[in-house]
Amino acid sequence: MKRIVCLLVSLLVVMVGCDNKIMANKTSQIGIKLFVDNVEVEVDWEENDSVNQLIEITKKNDIVIAANQYGGFEQVGVIGHNIISNNVQMTAEPGDIVLYNNSNIVVFFGSNAWSYTKLGKIKNKTKNELSKLLNKNKVVFTLKNTSNNLIDNTGNEISQNKTENVYRALEEGVAESKIRSIGISNYYTKEAFDKVMSYAKIIPSVIQNENHIYYQNNDLREYVEKYGVVIESYFPFGGRGNTKDSLNNDVVVELAKKYNKTAAQIILRWNLQSNYIAIPGSSNELHIKENNEVYDFILSEEDMKKITDINKNQRYANW
Repeated sequence: MKRIVCLLVSLLVVMVGCDNKIMANKTSQIGIKLFVDNVEVEVDWEENDSVNQLIEITKKNDIVIAANQYGGFEQVGVIGHNIISNNVQMTAEPGDIVLYNNSNIVVFFGSNAWSYTKLGKIKNKTKNELSKLLNKNKVVFTLKNTSNNLIDNTGNEISQNKTENVYRALEEGVAESKIRSIGISNYYTKEAFDKVMSYAKIIPSVIQNENHIYYQNNDLREYVEKYGVVIESYFPFGGRGNTKDSLNNDVVVELAKKYNKTAAQIILRWNLQSNYIAIPGSSNELHIKENNEVYDFILSEEDMKKITDINKNQRYANW
């Protein structure tokens, strides 16, 4: 059911439009956003050289930080850049965000006394809420730049195009518990995905794309995985009129014999092991049953590579 909701919401992002409403008294909003496991949290950022440097770095690329719990009171992750520091002895409290050793970001859900450079503090979260958000083995922090965003005279960000307006409406649906997660559809390049990320407060859960053995787009999959985003293959067999090409491929047929499975099951298993969500369509009861029987075997690394090598970067659809 969750995948069906994602599928429907993905279509909304592509198909629904609304009018731009640019309001008066626009001002630039300079700063950065913090996401914890794809969910934006509000932060009161410090005004110092360390934060300014982070802002400049995020103007070029988002900073994605894989953090690990340490000491039962904090999450620590490597920023990937050497940041200016001005350390002072302090007792960090729940919600505090600090720089440690010039290259690590630390976010607290408990307390600790040490020498840090304070970067900011998560606001509007109780201690229990912070613990629920951060007291895990691992979390992913994402820092995104907001320098190019606009805000109106009420402090709300202004949508600058129709797609952005639709996305913001979907985010409102999540905030109101009307939508569980957001997906996007037909975004095939890093640049297209980055454009969404430039205004998204909630990182999309899934990208629904044409994806099959002849068009695998592995570079995009690897790129979005660091944000926790997965690719959904809406054409796992190539789409109507093209399934024979996939199901009769020599490599696929050979592997089907080796594993005593059908060609369709080999392709679906390859999708699963490649971390793609495969959505095969069928009204045939036997085919539906066959498509679901892919969890009792595993393709070897060698056989996975054989299918990966089939890739031709060949799309069938034109949208």
